[in-house]
Amino acid sequence: MIPRDAQGKPDTKRATTLVVAAFVRAKDGYPRDLDPMEMVRGKRVGVMFGSSYAVRLEKAGAIVDQGAPTVPSNFEKLQLGRIDAFVVPMLTATDLDKYVADRYKGQLVRLDKPVLKSFNWIATNSAFYEAHRHEVDTLWNWMGTEGNKRFHLLLRKYTEN
Repeated sequence: MIPRDAQGKPDTKRATTLVVAAFVRAKDGYPRDLDPMEMVRGKRVGVMFGSSYAVRLEKAGAIVDQGAPTVPSNFEKLQLGRIDAFVVPMLTATDLDKYVADRYKGQLVRLDKPVLKSFNWIATNSAFYEAHRHEVDTLWNWMGTEGNKRFHLLLRKYTEN
């Protein structure tokens, strides 16, 4: 089981989060507010190898390209026109904006709307939850606040090296 809100839906306030965003070439003229899931239809889209969201992109009509192993190599493929968009997971939507602006000098831009936002919970079985309700609720509350901050700090630490 995962934490639920008052309406019985998964409680996103007690989860860690990731954002999946799309980058495109500025010269292609896509409006920044374009829905990326509409934009990818019939387009070659680069993703990191083994990305779980590749299936969702394919269902939206994208031709998924998992051939480049790193974020910089996917940006290079985008710049060279080998792919039409690059979709990448980040902690927050703006995480790569400075890198892209500094390196590509306005040639590549991020679409404003995320491809998706992922919520991640720690789950327990019902018996464990009932036996340790206070501890589990404390953990879930921590995950959505301090835990989420720590999760992001750890991911930044290991992605910047």
